[in-house]
Amino acid sequence: MKPGIGIIIYNKFLNTRKFSEHVACLLDACRKKGIDAKAYGNDFFMPAFIDGRLRFSDMAEEVLLKSDFVICFDKDIRTGRALESFKKPLRIFNTISSIAWSDDKAMTYLKLLNNWKDERLPVIDTFILPMTYENIGYTDMSFIDDIEDKLHYPVVLKECFGSFGAQVYLVRDREEFTYRIRSCKGRPMIAQRYIEASEGTDIRIEVIGDRAVCAMKRTAPPGDFRSNVTNGGTCEAYKADGSEKALAVSAVRALGLDFGGVDLMFSHGPSAPADTICEINSNAHFVNITECTGVDVCDLIVDHIIRNVT
Repeated sequence: MKPGIGIIIYNKFLNTRKFSEHVACLLDACRKKGIDAKAYGNDFFMPAFIDGRLRFSDMAEEVLLKSDFVICFDKDIRTGRALESFKKPLRIFNTISSIAWSDDKAMTYLKLLNNWKDERLPVIDTFILPMTYENIGYTDMSFIDDIEDKLHYPVVLKECFGSFGAQVYLVRDREEFTYRIRSCKGRPMIAQRYIEASEGTDIRIEVIGDRAVCAMKRTAPPGDFRSNVTNGGTCEAYKADGSEKALAVSAVRALGLDFGGVDLMFSHGPSAPADTICEINSNAHFVNITECTGVDVCDLIVDHIIRNVT
């Protein structure tokens, strides 16, 4: 039986046009399919432990009891975990575990590593920087020696939590490397080999329910190595071949996502198929890829939800 009522959760404190247009798109797609969906900020479902039990506000619990599914278009893992423990089982898209794996770039690679016993997934050579504390930072940076020895400059330095390429840096020597690390004040980071052959170009493949539904090629603006469209990069529709589609589907499956965007890089240059996993996005923003390819990603996501909610 088709679900009749759905919830879309967004971050109340990140209410920009770029995010709100995606929520509006999901609401519209649900309406077209005959689903009564409503959007709520994550604050509406603020969990609490009162008298030894998990509870939400009376209004929130009333909404949850009436709903058939939840689209968690946010990365509020704690609230998501609480929703998983609600007295009425709820089908949550994507699952909170898969969102958590995807949101942390270091944990994404560790999760992909766990999948290698069945299928070796090609990823960028990566170091996970040792943990420290924000009030302490790194008092000893000798660990950089091994990174320099294995990766060589330039090196891509990424904060583990971040979107749109805003927390990604290209460092060209040790002085710049140490400066960037210190400026991030102990936040979790990874260091990766710079894939020079990709030349500021990658592809984004949207996967929904074990199927690669569309792809776009992204190119960095002049003077930048990041291909994110939000940062001024350009995009064009891309016809992914069988190997690229299979790799994207395997990556999404490894993280347990119902749907997601997979960024692949060209280790042998853009004239060859993309063959290296860069990142996997649980809440990939689908407006750009829809406009670029003409494939209504939002509509396909709702179709997938309908098939998977009973």
